[in-house]
Amino acid sequence: RFHRERIAELLGGDPDALVVVPSRGRHTGAHPLEESVSLVKPALFPFIRPVRYVGPPGQKIRKEYRPEHFETNPSAVEGKRIVVLDDLWASGSSIVSTAGSILEAGAESVAMIPVARLVHIENPVYVAADHKYFGWVKEPYDPDSWPRESV
Repeated sequence: RFHRERIAELLGGDPDALVVVPSRGRHTGAHPLEESVSLVKPALFPFIRPVRYVGPPGQKIRKEYRPEHFETNPSAVEGKRIVVLDDLWASGSSIVSTAGSILEAGAESVAMIPVARLVHIENPVYVAADHKYFGWVKEPYDPDSWPRESV
């Protein structure tokens, strides 16, 4: 709720729907994040399930853009502004691939929101980098701040 206006700004208008990145075969039934989202009352955005994982079961697609691993129903997303929610951003490939599939199916725009970010700050890539993003990921998360600058 706190960032709703900023999300609408990123999407070019109010979000039409919320999509959770589908599981890659780790769960049976609803994704646990879907269950958590369903508990939010009133709902932030209408929740839809237009995407399903069709890639190899349980395959890790880290650091690879694979929208073909996610099948999206065009009639559910065409012309819509979609918020894509993921439980964990490690490399970003699952959420980015899901967003790509949704855009290829005709969505107007997509905003990606991970619930948690996994960063191994001992990795030389993070330690040596002087880009402001790497400073942000080393600091404790503050839900009252939202980076206003492009990364």
